[in-house]
Amino acid sequence: MYAQHGTTLIELMIAVALFAIISGVSFMLMNSQQNSAVNMGSQTGLNMALRNSASMLQMDLANAGSYFYQDVNKSTGALGLTILNNVVATGTSSGTSCHTVGTTVYGNTCFDQFSIINVDSTYPVLNATDSTGGNSETTNCSHTNSGTAYGYPNSTNPYKIGDQLLLVTNSGAQYTSVVLTAVPATSGSTLKFIFNATSAPTNAAANTYYGGATTLGPNDPLNIAACSGAATCLPTTVTLPANNQLTSTFCGTDYILKLAPISYQVCSGPGSPTVPYACDQSANSPDIADPKLIRYANGTASIVMEQIIGFKVGGAVWNDPASSSIGDITNYNYDSSSYTKYLSGGAPVAGANAFNFTLLHSVRVSIIGRTTPATTDNYVYRNAFDGGAYQVQGTALVVNPRNMNLEGW
Repeated sequence: MYAQHGTTLIELMIAVALFAIISGVSFMLMNSQQNSAVNMGSQTGLNMALRNSASMLQMDLANAGSYFYQDVNKSTGALGLTILNNVVATGTSSGTSCHTVGTTVYGNTCFDQFSIINVDSTYPVLNATDSTGGNSETTNCSHTNSGTAYGYPNSTNPYKIGDQLLLVTNSGAQYTSVVLTAVPATSGSTLKFIFNATSAPTNAAANTYYGGATTLGPNDPLNIAACSGAATCLPTTVTLPANNQLTSTFCGTDYILKLAPISYQVCSGPGSPTVPYACDQSANSPDIADPKLIRYANGTASIVMEQIIGFKVGGAVWNDPASSSIGDITNYNYDSSSYTKYLSGGAPVAGANAFNFTLLHSVRVSIIGRTTPATTDNYVYRNAFDGGAYQVQGTALVVNPRNMNLEGW
């Protein structure tokens, strides 16, 4: 018979070592696959969020200016979209970047905002008039610089405090925006609207700067008139150029329209917009680490997408010579203070076209988003965009709103 021998110590050590090696490799592969799955899931979620945001923007923008033509029955001077561009000044410590280098913080200058100017078709279209209720004479007029206007006829009174009205001349080329500060009163056959007084030819109440603070005035939360200023939009001075779209006198053949706007803005902490939706301005705002794209409509705010690090809006003017160059994206202007209308000979039209949103026929929206920044040390990935521990992806869409200016096309 042969003697039976047990496992030697050397054999046991070799077996344990081999098991440890195999186990370590297995755990490394499993960890790698887990990280890969998490990264893939995050990137998929980011891609879906961008696509959903683009779809919502597409639907809203395509309908910009809804019921304006139907109610006013004019084909020129249509106002369907207003844009507030945050133009980053050159020569700063971070160059032209709005990102704080070495951090995950993106400031408010990384983000534009815009409002879609739709007319509320559930409200009656009224003729502007005076207290006597004349609806056809040019002598029966309301003057908005008095803080009141009259609408004829007095059929219904569904209005409430905070409603924004657009008063439009019969030609459709001039207008004034007001926000009601009281429920309209019945005055014979008319409704008496009460709001912050305006001043001709510009809406002065809309251009109230509160000591230079970058806050839209109470009369113009949709930015219809408030950006009749410098490239930074809401300058520290109140020196405003002429704006021949604005007026303060509306007579019997002119119109009063109730607006049903939709606004898009990004909340990113201090310095974020406070109008029309008030973002959290606190120093410890969660929006600092998680900037959010907000859609505001009918007094309700909804989050369209989180972890936004770029949101820019460019407008194309209907007769910009660059528009004739196929594929030339320079015709989308990301500084609405430099809108320019051209004569047939190619020379700029005399007068102020800055912030003249009736010239717009197309808009381009660019969105950049990221996955939630990693906080663990074992996340070694760094993106090539800003070096952050997250993945970055962007998209852009171009929309030609069906109701906006078609002049010259």
